[in-house]
Amino acid sequence: MVSRRSILALGCLTMTLLVSGCSGQSETRDERGPIELTTAMPPAKTSVDLVKWALPFGEPLSLDPSKAFGESEETVVANLCESVLRMAPDNAVRPGLATSADWVNRTTFVIKVRPGVKFWDGTPMTAADVAYSLKRNIDPKVQSSYAGAYRMVSGIRKTGPMQVTIDFRQHDAQFRNALASYSGAVMQKRFTEKIGRGIGTPAGGLMCTGPYKLVKWSPGDRITVTGNDTYWGGAPKVRTLDFQFITDSSTLTSALLAGEVDGAFNAPVESVKAFQNSDQGELVTGPSSSFVGFFPTTARGPAADPRVRQALNLSLDKKAFIDNVLLGYGKPLKTMTPPIVWEGIPGHEIYRTAYDRLPGNEPDLDRAKALIAEAKPAKKKLVFAMKGGDTLALQAATLIQAAARELGFDAKIRTLQPTDFDAFFFDASKRASVDFVVSPGWIEVPGALYYAPEYALQDGVFNYSKYNDPQVTKLLESARTSTDPDETARLFSQAQAKFTEANLFVPLANTYVRVFINKHLTGVTTSSAFHTSPWAAQLGGK
Repeated sequence: MVSRRSILALGCLTMTLLVSGCSGQSETRDERGPIELTTAMPPAKTSVDLVKWALPFGEPLSLDPSKAFGESEETVVANLCESVLRMAPDNAVRPGLATSADWVNRTTFVIKVRPGVKFWDGTPMTAADVAYSLKRNIDPKVQSSYAGAYRMVSGIRKTGPMQVTIDFRQHDAQFRNALASYSGAVMQKRFTEKIGRGIGTPAGGLMCTGPYKLVKWSPGDRITVTGNDTYWGGAPKVRTLDFQFITDSSTLTSALLAGEVDGAFNAPVESVKAFQNSDQGELVTGPSSSFVGFFPTTARGPAADPRVRQALNLSLDKKAFIDNVLLGYGKPLKTMTPPIVWEGIPGHEIYRTAYDRLPGNEPDLDRAKALIAEAKPAKKKLVFAMKGGDTLALQAATLIQAAARELGFDAKIRTLQPTDFDAFFFDASKRASVDFVVSPGWIEVPGALYYAPEYALQDGVFNYSKYNDPQVTKLLESARTSTDPDETARLFSQAQAKFTEANLFVPLANTYVRVFINKHLTGVTTSSAFHTSPWAAQLGGK
């Protein structure tokens, strides 16, 4: 279902893109002025019995951290299962379940496990639990979404009661930061082995260390968690946190404005003016590594041709998208890696210089049509898949569809149910007869090498188009194995210039985090760090 307001916005947007019509494209933005970005709300002062939190992307597929791939999974798991290191709201990597985790030489990485941490059942967390949890990422039977972080690992072993050592074939410049994602999540070994394949399911459950513990997963309805009174970071102030699956944007907006739901991340952007004017709560905006765009899902047909992808890129008026669809809640993005990912790490000056040199991809319909004439695609049909109920994705897909039709393609949008959409990324059969997927994305941790290789390397998780450039591969591998941050930045930037030109991922915008929260509540992380950090640990009453 799509609200009438969204349909009108789509019509205006399409006309803006194709015939430069529709006035007032930045009216809301001009009235509001610059958008203030906040990384976290002040910590709570008082206790609250129940908080209802919406999951706009629907019911999670699994609560197993190794499969925490989508926003729904991450929003819940972040408060249940912690990682060795932790993402702070300001996008810095801090100690988590390890007091320290770092390289002792080029190929040896040592984790010192935090003492005094207990699982929900009261048993202490040990180095054996940490080593077991990390090893799950390299177990092919687990099929971890984070196996790519362990590409260079040759072994993981317990080397003391509270110490784990990881051996590498070659140095990995990205690995330490990756441990702040679910690559470094820890679960109890005994419980996980006992449950087996059912771990993280409604029937199997979990055993972790986080500020909240799983009480019940009611399929099709909600997930209920309760505060962990023995949490090493201090007991949370919310007694019960109820995650409700509300995928329809109109329904979610109504529920938030009526106080039926207390909060949501990435609240519907088309409703921001209503949220701003609400007496029920407040809209808080945070800096983000999130983006929306599209990428190829096949190695055949026009989508596999970089000239077709570039033509689509050049046909899009991204400023109109930011002004008219995001209503200013985002900014331009030149490539698949938002600057926030490298702005706070060594070598950031080099990354910045290289990013600034990338083409801005201003609309150029004549050049786009020339590229299509050069490519001469044998098939003039394109299918764009998206998740059902996501109004922002629908608006983005409609924009892209209009651009494809302007280039002479018969372009169709295929809407997938949330569970089918999540499976789409791991099951090749789900991608049959689909050319592109339109989707939001985000990068969980700092470091340019965490995300881009999944599109640009042959074994990348999202390299469905079978992209293979030996020079890019060599540059990325050399960047990853370097111990000099400046060299890593230079090598990555050289690779980025090439794979960005290939349009492996076409971004429409870097989107801000939008949090609508009940006026009586405070304490949540409001930056994109909510994806992996326990964002509700400080949640509670004002």
